[in-house]
Amino acid sequence: MAASPPAGRWRARLGLPDLAGHGRIVAATVLDAFGVGMFVPLSFLFFVLTTDLTVARVGLGSALATLLSLPVAPLAGALVDRWGPRTALIANNLLAAAGYLGYLLVDSLPGLVAAMLVVLSAERLYFAAWPGFVADLAEGAELDRWYAFTTAGTNAAAGLGGAAGGLLLGTGWPGAAVAVVLVNAATSVLAAVLLAARGARNHPAA
Repeated sequence: MAASPPAGRWRARLGLPDLAGHGRIVAATVLDAFGVGMFVPLSFLFFVLTTDLTVARVGLGSALATLLSLPVAPLAGALVDRWGPRTALIANNLLAAAGYLGYLLVDSLPGLVAAMLVVLSAERLYFAAWPGFVADLAEGAELDRWYAFTTAGTNAAAGLGGAAGGLLLGTGWPGAAVAVVLVNAATSVLAAVLLAARGARNHPAA
């Protein structure tokens, strides 16, 4: 249902997009950003805390995975063209979840490189798909509002996630690191489900 004129005026004054019918998309975006943000305080330390790898070996593995993921960017663009932005984002979330769950199995440098490569490949797919996905939501000034809204929302959610992750790690609980990874994987899967659900539309607004 279209927003009433007063509601529409307030929405325009606040610079907010028309969210009608896009609740699942907003929820998926916030959940995904929260999970990623929650992992940020742990991103480098995880393998130091959970494996016998030294800081130097973890740094080497991270560098190798990053280099290996660079060719994924053009491939990701081709996949977005073929699948469409929404399907590519669903694939990104599922791939990221698989990669993070793979973190729990790492016990060697090759395993670290493989798991990180999966996560970084998912990240490349996300950055290739996201602009087109948002562009399908609206046109003109409404598109600008969507970009501003999603940028602010993801930054806020990532910040809250980072705070939550830091607090959990700060408790000293031995299972905190694994719990953070599991929550991150779970939010990625839930975001994929929300994007795939019927009613999570992403076509230009009339």
